[in-house]
Amino acid sequence: MEEDLFPHSQLIDPEKVKQTRCFTTLPVRINRYDRVADDASRRFSREWAEIMNEGVVKPTQLCSERGNYSSYLYPESRPERMGILAYLTELAFVHDDLTESMSCQGAIDEHDALAVAMDPHETQQDITNARGAQLKKLLSQSIQECIEIDHEIGVDIVESYRKTWLRGMDGPNTNSFQTLDDFAKFRALNGGTEAFWIMVEFSHGKKLTKEEKELIAGVHKTTEWCLLFMNDYYSWENEYHASKHLEPGRIANVVAFFIRTEGLSIEASKQKVKDAILAYEQQYLRERSLLYQSHPTLPHHVRKLVELLGTLIAGCHYWSANAPRYNSWKEADPQTGDGLPVDEKQIVS
Repeated sequence: MEEDLFPHSQLIDPEKVKQTRCFTTLPVRINRYDRVADDASRRFSREWAEIMNEGVVKPTQLCSERGNYSSYLYPESRPERMGILAYLTELAFVHDDLTESMSCQGAIDEHDALAVAMDPHETQQDITNARGAQLKKLLSQSIQECIEIDHEIGVDIVESYRKTWLRGMDGPNTNSFQTLDDFAKFRALNGGTEAFWIMVEFSHGKKLTKEEKELIAGVHKTTEWCLLFMNDYYSWENEYHASKHLEPGRIANVVAFFIRTEGLSIEASKQKVKDAILAYEQQYLRERSLLYQSHPTLPHHVRKLVELLGTLIAGCHYWSANAPRYNSWKEADPQTGDGLPVDEKQIVS
């Protein structure tokens, strides 16, 4: 059954996982075509430096000694689709980091430039904005390739990037949210989860029907919340350090949300988030079991996606716990170590 469900990925030794600070309770799998993902990530970094006139080729966002993040995000991607997925995911991470360091208006301008550049109907000559024209030159080949590989889902990816993620990244002041549900809805929009789930469908070439999506909505939502909490748990120090140079209310992180709304210390808030991650993992297992019991004849592609949800949780957990990306704040402030001194009052201002 495992070979039938997971032909494109392999299990990582659980003992190896336990030797890191990763605390997932689920099995971790990595795509067999990790080298393809790495090649695409490095190509993006080279082309970004050349086309965007940055000169120096910076380290990729996704590569690490534990593997490329895309190999965990899309563990069952077919080899011919992995490169484009890694390239577009690298773009998303670079764009996210870039705009987080900008003012609100600067970030909005950058979102607009990227949205225009990703429009498959606009040519480079049509774009009057210099930044947009550069981004168009960077992305035109990859967007064309994405749509040629799978026209329907490829178009969905591009449209979701342009019309949902880029329009929702910088929304209300995050200090305005008073309920976890409202914050999580914004966090999902801010995090580009709609585009991500479409890319997961693209990775194995099967688009779910509306009825199939409704069938797995419960376990899908649990997975999404777990991924968001997990990202915020590991990215907290990076985001806090970066936010000290920006306007108040720019931290879209659940650790900050609990500090502000429940009056928790940073340590207590991080523990609350960690406990929630573990609880979501167990909730996923329960909901998966109930789904299989109530629908014993699930179509193969639906069952495969449900299994992939658990693999996604575990893989993202493992990569996030070990990747250089979430430790870059130490380079900016090496004296702080793991006990980054922070002022809770600044978080809620």
